[in-house]
Amino acid sequence: GGRAVEVQAVDVARMLRERAFQFVKMDIEGAEETVLPACGTCLDGVRFIFVEYHSPVGRRQRLDRILTVLADAGFRVSLQNVSSPRSPFLGVGEQGGFDLQLNIFGWRE
Repeated sequence: GGRAVEVQAVDVARMLRERAFQFVKMDIEGAEETVLPACGTCLDGVRFIFVEYHSPVGRRQRLDRILTVLADAGFRVSLQNVSSPRSPFLGVGEQGGFDLQLNIFGWRE
């Protein structure tokens, strides 16, 4: 039942190849595990990056891919846990189809 909205899509890797960016924010609700690896070799012109990582319920977690791409591109990272239970061994809840959300901050030294 929702109303369809048409939006323009852009090739993020091409945009990153064409110019340098001081700061890139990637908040794409679970698609970061596909989009960021496709941009890996294009991150040289990015000084700071923020990635909101979402772990979809019932699918393999791909945090390793995200961190490897950032490390291989020369970023130092800091992780901030946004939503996870205090005691995950006792049960993990979900919000919006995700069971974990992390803020990933990347910078170059």
